[in-house]
Amino acid sequence: MKVKRRVLAVLLGCALVGSGVALIWPRGPKEPEYQGERLSYWLGLPMQPVLISDVRGKAPNPETIVAVRKMGTNALPFLVEWVSYEPAKWQSATVLWLERRQLKLPLIADVLTRKKKRADAAGLGFASLGAEANEAVPALGEAISRHKGTAAAQRCLSALWFIHQSGGDISPVVPQLLALEVDRLKSVSGPSVVTSYTQIFDYKQDCVSGLRAALRHRDQEVREEALKQLYVYCAVGGGDPEVIRIGLKDQSKDVAEYAARLLAQLVQRQTETKSR
Repeated sequence: MKVKRRVLAVLLGCALVGSGVALIWPRGPKEPEYQGERLSYWLGLPMQPVLISDVRGKAPNPETIVAVRKMGTNALPFLVEWVSYEPAKWQSATVLWLERRQLKLPLIADVLTRKKKRADAAGLGFASLGAEANEAVPALGEAISRHKGTAAAQRCLSALWFIHQSGGDISPVVPQLLALEVDRLKSVSGPSVVTSYTQIFDYKQDCVSGLRAALRHRDQEVREEALKQLYVYCAVGGGDPEVIRIGLKDQSKDVAEYAARLLAQLVQRQTETKSR
């Protein structure tokens, strides 16, 4: 019992100190405002229930969309910083410790999870801005590389999805996404960024430029992964097999042979499809 009380006392002390520091520490750049309220306020509004094809879901609050669009690109530095937030290990461990023991300590919980909640809400900002957030693409790509295999990386990938769905161009970050996928396959851990990437593009024409760029990557396995995705693009999206022929000129004999095999499979597949 004494040990438990000591732990609780330490946690409470940390929370109080954290709250005090948050109040007196310089806050840095001021958040953009709309109608007298800060960006974080508008992102914190309750989401609205929606019904799409008989499936219940949630969408950003209409007021949030209006407010963020009024702020425009002024909101991007904050959204990028927030969406790429990853809590320190001790914070995650403390939250887990409290949850397992079903301890209700609102003050401590708020201090430990405040930034995490704001990070989750930041995606609403990208959903509201859409293609207007295109200039944030390089920073989001860097954040995905920096936080690979984490919740922060997945949030940044979702932000890229919102940007692309609204007509933005995220192809410049495709090579590094493919490199991350190869790292994931090697370590057998972390989310599949390639699967998410191909879902973003739905195997349409606008995925080709990024995949072509990946064919120039220094890592042989990344080039092979790019060829695999180009094969799926051609097979599923009906793309021109010529894009795979680039791999036939690869400096690596293994990659060139892999490209030849994929090309042969694709031609056979398309021939069978036409004969049906």
